[in-house]
Amino acid sequence: FFRGPVPMAEFAVEPWDYDAVLQSDEPNLYSVDVGDGVRRAPLAEADLIGLPFPDQPHINTMTRLMRRAMDKFAERNSFGHRVKCEDGTWGGYTFVSYAAFGARALAFGAGLRERCPWLKDQDRIGVYGKNELDWVVTQHGTYSQNLTLVPIYDTFGESAVKYIIEHSDLSVIVVSQQNLPTLLKTVRDTPIVRLVVVMGTDAARPSELREDCQFTTVPGVEGESPGPTPAPVEYGPESLCLILYTSGTTGNPKGVMISHANLLSTCAGLLHSIGGDVRDTDTLLSYLPLAHGFENAMHAAGMAQGACCGFYRGDVRVLIDDAVALQPTLFAGVPRVYQRVHQVVLANFAAKPWPLRVLIAKAVRDQVYYHRHGQGRSYVWDALVFAKVKAALGGRVRMFFTGSAPLSPVLQEFIKVCFGCPMYEGYGMTETGAISNACDLRDPNVGHVGGPMVSCEMKIASVPEMNYTTADEPCPRGEVLLRGPCIMVGYYREPGLTAEVLDADGWLRTGDIGRFNRNGTLSIVDRKKNIFKLAQGEYIAVERLEGVFLQCELVGQLFVYGNSYKDVLVAIVVPDPLALIPFCLGLGLPDVVPFREEGWKESFAALCQLPVVEEAVLKQITAKGREDKLKGFEIPKAVYLEGEVNDLNQGFSVENDLLTPTFKLKRPKLLAHYQAQVDAMYSRLG
Repeated sequence: FFRGPVPMAEFAVEPWDYDAVLQSDEPNLYSVDVGDGVRRAPLAEADLIGLPFPDQPHINTMTRLMRRAMDKFAERNSFGHRVKCEDGTWGGYTFVSYAAFGARALAFGAGLRERCPWLKDQDRIGVYGKNELDWVVTQHGTYSQNLTLVPIYDTFGESAVKYIIEHSDLSVIVVSQQNLPTLLKTVRDTPIVRLVVVMGTDAARPSELREDCQFTTVPGVEGESPGPTPAPVEYGPESLCLILYTSGTTGNPKGVMISHANLLSTCAGLLHSIGGDVRDTDTLLSYLPLAHGFENAMHAAGMAQGACCGFYRGDVRVLIDDAVALQPTLFAGVPRVYQRVHQVVLANFAAKPWPLRVLIAKAVRDQVYYHRHGQGRSYVWDALVFAKVKAALGGRVRMFFTGSAPLSPVLQEFIKVCFGCPMYEGYGMTETGAISNACDLRDPNVGHVGGPMVSCEMKIASVPEMNYTTADEPCPRGEVLLRGPCIMVGYYREPGLTAEVLDADGWLRTGDIGRFNRNGTLSIVDRKKNIFKLAQGEYIAVERLEGVFLQCELVGQLFVYGNSYKDVLVAIVVPDPLALIPFCLGLGLPDVVPFREEGWKESFAALCQLPVVEEAVLKQITAKGREDKLKGFEIPKAVYLEGEVNDLNQGFSVENDLLTPTFKLKRPKLLAHYQAQVDAMYSRLG
């Protein structure tokens, strides 16, 4: 009675028509029409803003931004990491000042030129590893010499690393200790690499390294600098600073060329949206890959304001422990991270004794009501319930950031309510410098991605084959097109692919279907790329459907499949152990091992093979589809449950090559991996 399994739906809140609010007559904080259907931010109505400090036009490269921070915030903390104690435990964070960090970066850049006389302006330097201090020393040192940084996701294997090295002609690669073994296997057959630089101070030359390839450490390169604070090379904002290889859901990754002007205009967009709310006393927890544009934009904005940044230890399984130690005030995450936070918080709520569950459910519903109606918060509920939730991330988070993919309105509202702080949702892609649209922190509404930032303008184009047009009522709908100084230069060595997405007038075709709301915001409602027809001729926008079904309590991950030879959909589902195991205990199934107890993974895998469990998951997916008013053909008619999960409760992971490093589904790989299960489901359906 007191601690029995409880459906997490116990903490569900009143349904809310989020879209109706967006079509109301509320003040338009977001966009103005400047003619021909083009919309801009009100601050940029006359002209787009491409610099973080318009009154300081000389701050037009990342190196000049760093030099400004070295002078303006000289003694303030810049970047930090946790220190490992002699007894093997982890202590607190230690930081370097902006002045000390800048000096290291300048020394690395100058030392690299001394060590590598073959390097010319705009040559490419690779960096392969997780976020850490030597990573950003490499980054800004590379910038200081007018060289182009090519980040490589630390999760990439030999084939992807080899492709990027050869495609971008990397003669120098900086690598973490953890990624060195993979790099050595690649370099063995890649003679273009002439220097391997290892992060950290303690590294002996590996015996496997080619004899004609040089080897040193990041501090070793710094030591070759001709002086303690060498002057950087002068260059202009049109120089490339990054080539970001997209993680590639299909085929080889594409190299997105980002200039200093591109990155600083994204920084400008962030500062003019949230600049007054980011302070030189703020702290950011850095764990999203620096190989992705979003984390780079966050770092640039933090440097512009003098905020500090603490790196995680490289293991997301102990991310919460790092957060408690760092006590960040700013927390950025992709939707998958917030989904896990949501699931863990709900599981903790559900594990409480019955009287406390009743109290918590009341607190959640009350705070949601107050939030929706602009009535502030209940300090009583904050003290009794939500202070403990907030403490899970260190207790000081006052602003969340999210991007990379749409975040469901229900989830966004839950995070805002439980942690008692606003969430800054951005929209964009690598090709837009990561962020092109963003919400206003004064706006309590959810279900939209705000309006264009000051560095970007937008319009939409009709997609008649999907029944989206600019003449739609009550709101125009169509493919989102973006233009401005934040838009990429193009794809590296891929003029044909560049021409497919960038037209002659500079408009970037995003492939996303958007809706202009009456309050000036943009809502992403569909995806043009991942659509297909069923046998009866009905179009399926599969990403939109997956977004709906991922809100199901029992669903952790989901891959929906169909094709033009079939008239129904099927799905591969990785159930969420945090929800499924208590659910099965509630059903009275035998031999159920509680989560995290010895043998729980084997028990979980066995549960996923039971027809009664499969039926329960399908029933929940069907009910969710009907609740969201999906058409019958949009709801899967069969599911297969994947019960083999890793330590992050993932059945689809980067390690098994079914997810990209930014947690996007690799659909062709998923289909190949589960082809037998898909065929079996269709065979059963007849």
